[in-house]
Amino acid sequence: MQNRTLSKPFEALSLTGAYYGKYASLGNMPGKEMELLKRICKNAPKSIAEAYEFLEKKDDLFLYIYDSYAIIGGEEYFVYPFVEARRIPDWLEMEIGPIGVQTSQFHAETLSEHVAMVQVNLEEAGLSKALAGKIAVLHDIGKKYTVATSTLGDLVFYNHAKVSAFIVSHWAKQWDMEEQDIKILVACIYAHMMPFTDWRTRGHRRRKEGFYKNLVALLDEDECLMHKTKGLIELVSKNDESISEIDDYAIEKIIRGRNSLLSLTEPL
Repeated sequence: MQNRTLSKPFEALSLTGAYYGKYASLGNMPGKEMELLKRICKNAPKSIAEAYEFLEKKDDLFLYIYDSYAIIGGEEYFVYPFVEARRIPDWLEMEIGPIGVQTSQFHAETLSEHVAMVQVNLEEAGLSKALAGKIAVLHDIGKKYTVATSTLGDLVFYNHAKVSAFIVSHWAKQWDMEEQDIKILVACIYAHMMPFTDWRTRGHRRRKEGFYKNLVALLDEDECLMHKTKGLIELVSKNDESISEIDDYAIEKIIRGRNSLLSLTEPL
């Protein structure tokens, strides 16, 4: 099965490249994927609820990337390709599951459950319902275009934060948002994995430094905005990665979070 996921083309995308939505900064993306990506970027959801529904929508780009599926119990399950086919161990089979399945080492919940829980957690940490809803829904928009099977048999979503930030940068400019708020939102989404991975790993020091250089330029060297944005990135990362299992209390939070989130029908 050919791996058409967007992980590789987005590998070298910088924060400024994501914010300005430069298609030319994407590496080695075939014409068909580019055409379908542009179509998605052009048609922004009108509300948080609409964006939430997009997480599990079988749009044309998703169907083009994952063109192999099975019908199990009357439902469609998609086959997720290996990250690098030439390294597939003989004993491994390709992962199969519905859109939004998350069987990685970080998440046991589905993507929609995860998003609802992140929103509730962010609200409990002091963010407004509107901002918590935006971040929760939008930070993982790109996951469905990057899901693949690792050589350990786990699902991985390499560079999904960059894909999410790139799409959101196009969407946000179609919404009634202040430019500075868009910059902070895009930066937060772009870097939401960094505190958990890159910022704690010595080998990724260059990436961290490169991100800060981009962030300083994007925020016009405003130290107050820098501090605010970094704090928001840390908060989202903490709430994002602390969700590891679904128990009775978590189920209550999911239900409350989803109802709250889906009631936010005002424009983003």
